[in-house]
Parts: sequence; structure tokens; C-alpha cells
Amino acid sequence: MNRTNLRKLLGRITRKWPAKVMAVAAAIALMTFHRMSVIETRFFPSPLLVEAGELVPASRYTGVVRVGIRGEAGIISTVFEGDIETFLDVSAFTAEGLYRVPVQVRRTGTAAGGAPLEISVEPAEVVLRLEQRVSRNIPLVPVFRGTLAYGFEAAGHSLIPASVVAEGPRSILEAVPAFETGIIDIEGRNDDFTLSLEIINTDPFVVIRGVEGAEFRGLVRPVAAAEPVLLYEGLPQEAGDEAAPGGLYEEFAPSVAPGVAPPNGAPAELPEVAPSGGGSGVAYYD
Repeated sequence: MNRTNLRKLLGRITRKWPAKVMAVAAAIALMTFHRMSVIETRFFPSPLLVEAGELVPASRYTGVVRVGIRGEAGIISTVFEGDIETFLDVSAFTAEGLYRVPVQVRRTGTAAGGAPLEISVEPAEVVLRLEQRVSRNIPLVPVFRGTLAYGFEAAGHSLIPASVVAEGPRSILEAVPAFETGIIDIEGRNDDFTLSLEIINTDPFVVIRGVEGAEFRGLVRPVAAAEPVLLYEGLPQEAGDEAAPGGLYEEFAPSVAPGVAPPNGAPAELPEVAPSGGGSGVAYYD
């Protein structure tokens, strides 16, 4: 190529140079905006799990964190919320105390592998108290509501199991005297019954091992009827009186244990009286 042709080529390239520079800049800007338009950010809540060892959390902490994922729209749309797990790893701690633990992320499912995703978590750290994990037997206490049908009384009951094994932080478990059962409604009952009950555990740090509920069996019997009690023996019979066979007068009275005052307020042991006829004249309650 001779010099004349070279000058012509350079002239063509440099002709309208500002317009050409602006066209290239516009193309670069359009490409950048296009790439930005296909990059998306998505947020969703994630339950915060705890991976514990000898020590377990003994103070309240946030149970849900906010996860943000950023990447290409086609990739983000295939990621399910359950594919991103958030957790606190406290298995390496060995001494009780207050700690600041970072929130970690585990990719599973479609988020696993080398998918180009940017993942962020809020909050990034959690402060919690750790205590020794202990377990012990804790008794169950039945909870009743209502009254039995008139003329009936409770003759006994059984609760299976009578106690359960619970596990949790040392100080919290020591403060649990017993677990209550679900309410046992005895209103108007007049016969034996069996119920399946839940075990009420309101502390999120305490876990009941081995059982999910309890079985209660109640025994109901009619109240014993009053028996005739001998009051007087050998008293003279007045005209018109109706005496019991053998000259015994009988009345109905409630059964009262020796030394216990009867319902009408009279003394439990009545004094001897001198009958006008024969007989001992001693009054007593069976």
C-alpha cells in the first residue's frame, strides 16, 4: 500500500471521529444495561437451625433469618427456598457462657454445585447463651375439669407413663417440677373411662424423649348408700309405736368413723342413758 492509499484510509477512520466514539460508548452502555437487567435479587425467610454438641442454647434467639440470593434470572428461578439452609454450629464450644455465633449457609438441591449465586444473610451473627445438655425423669400431673355425675365418686385412676425423660439446658430443666397433661373433662361422667392425653411442654428449649402422649384411665363408682344403724335397744314400747323385730329400733344414718362427729353435729360418742326398762342404753355410730 502506497502512502496515498494509507492517507485515504486514515482519513476515513478519523472522519467524524466524535460520532464514532459516541456510538461505541452507547453500545457498551446498552450491553451493560442488558446484563444488569437479567441479574435479579430475591429474598425469602429461612428457619435458623442449631447444630449442637455438649452445649445447647439456653437463651432466646431469632428462629428465622432473611436470606438474599443474587444471580441470573434463569438460575434464581430454579432455586427453592428449602435449597438454602441456615444454621448455627455450636458443636465446637465446650464451656458454658455467652457467645456471638455466625450464621452459616448450606446449599442443597438446585442451589448446590457451582451455580453462580451471591448469598447474603440478615442477621449475620446471633448472640446466645450456651449451657450443658442434661436429661432427667420428670413426673406427669393430670389436670381435671368438672364434677362427676350426682351420686358417683372417683374410685381411683392410673396415668401411663407416670413420668417422662426430658432433655434440655441445665438451668432450665432444673426449674421444671412436672409436666401437666391435657385437660381431663369429668363433667357428668358416671362410669369408667380411658383417654389419650397430650403432654404439655411450653418451653422450646426442653425436649421430651421417647413418648408423644399419655393414657389416663379413671374408675368411677356409685356412692355407697347409707346403712341402718342401731340407736337404742331394749327401750319400752309405747302404745302405737312400731318396734322393729326383737324390740330393736332402727334409723338410717350416715356411716361415721369412731371418734368423728356425725353430720348433725352431735358428739361421736353419746353418753350412757338409764333406760326405764332393761337394756344397756348405749348409743353409737358404726
